[in-house]
Amino acid sequence: WPLHHDSISASAIFLFAFTCQVNVPSLYDALQRKTPAEMSAVSKRAVLVCAVFYLFVGLTGYFDFP
Repeated sequence: WPLHHDSISASAIFLFAFTCQVNVPSLYDALQRKTPAEMSAVSKRAVLVCAVFYLFVGLTGYFDFP
């Protein structure tokens, strides 16, 4: 199995997925309407919040160190 730079950079995505999956059952249990559609909506909102945060941090770093 060859080890490439792309493989190493993709490991962060896999580690994030495995770390976050343990929280899914408790989040599903906390929903008022326990449906797959509602859980999907919650997941999409969480990804959007993370993306906005990463964008903000990235832009801040870019403007600080152009």
